[in-house]
Amino acid sequence: MRVLWFEVTVPAIFKSEGAPVAGWQDSLEDIVKENTNIELAVAFEGKTKDKKMIDGVTYYSLCPELSLKDKLKLKYSWQPLVDIMIPLALDVVKDFNPDVIHVFGTEWYWPQIVKYTDKPVVAHLQGSIPPYYNAQYPPFYNKWSVVFSMGLLCVRNQLGAYLARKKYYSRYLLEEDNLRHVSNYMGRTKWDRQLVKLYNPQSIYYYCSEALRPDFIANNDQWKPQNRDKIKLITTGCGVLLKGLDTIIRTAVLLKERNVNFEWRIAGSLPAQLKKLLESQENVKLENLNIVLLGYTNSDKLKEELLDSDMYVHTSYCDNSPNSICEAQYLGLPIIATYVGGIPSLIENEKEGVLLPANAPYEMAQTIIELFADKDRRSALGLASRNCAVKRHDQKAILNDLLTCYKSLIC
Repeated sequence: MRVLWFEVTVPAIFKSEGAPVAGWQDSLEDIVKENTNIELAVAFEGKTKDKKMIDGVTYYSLCPELSLKDKLKLKYSWQPLVDIMIPLALDVVKDFNPDVIHVFGTEWYWPQIVKYTDKPVVAHLQGSIPPYYNAQYPPFYNKWSVVFSMGLLCVRNQLGAYLARKKYYSRYLLEEDNLRHVSNYMGRTKWDRQLVKLYNPQSIYYYCSEALRPDFIANNDQWKPQNRDKIKLITTGCGVLLKGLDTIIRTAVLLKERNVNFEWRIAGSLPAQLKKLLESQENVKLENLNIVLLGYTNSDKLKEELLDSDMYVHTSYCDNSPNSICEAQYLGLPIIATYVGGIPSLIENEKEGVLLPANAPYEMAQTIIELFADKDRRSALGLASRNCAVKRHDQKAILNDLLTCYKSLIC
């Protein structure tokens, strides 16, 4: 069976060329090439045009050649990439001649290929822009709060923000078009299934969980509660308003007012402009709230931080199946998360974690206090969460689900 993937990130095997660290798609690739006779090809947007075979996998690096007009239009629209990358993708299809085409991310341009090929195409759901667009501003925030935070007289910043909003809406429309045209989907939550059925009621949906990064499943490391007076909280990924850093701030204020001894560590980059907006809107300084910004954190360091924390807290306003939760679950941490998107498919409330409404700092603050005080409950939640994650992210089960989908498409 010949399978062609179109990925949204550069495969980790190219990291010497400036690619990001290995992600879940790289883990899935390892599962496929180590356990099957699939002839796999992986295409992606790269910095150079190239084709090479490494460890039995054919890689196609597709480099868009943008004119000055394209570059200008790309500041506010995704259409230039669609117009340039899809013909390049079709060249790859012609060269590799796959039995199945597997595109990652309905919010990207790759699913557009379904309009121009008779090969079976399955789209792997990740996040989704339409519901994210709907939830992009937390309560008390809107585009005007963003505008004012940048300074009304800073024309360059204002123009940049305006163009970014237009480009985001362009991506919204692109994904809606993708969802209406693709007939086969691969997902893992009730939420993403409902989404594709809303846009395309006749579509076929296949279940397949995500493969976790090797660092989190190696060595069978497992979280254990520690005896200490200070609560150590950890959250990963708060680089956009959607992720709920405003809720973290308001929860931290409530904990501080009650003289709770805590530290809230946040892994991942926080743009300076977003930090400025949040501190201005909430009238606080993060460093005065026992909030520690760790910045970019590689998988080894993140694993170390998680194992040394008392609980993982996820405050997003909308998410599908965040790997940050899945990785924390696999390590066996007790988890507090918002009841949004696909998260209820990952965590059964009060059995594998605690689910709260979005924008509920009062409930979150008291839940943190009570959960920290009950060591046995934290241990029970963490163990149940780990058992769930180990079963969900079992590599043999993931491979079986993947092959079931592929075989169904070519029958």
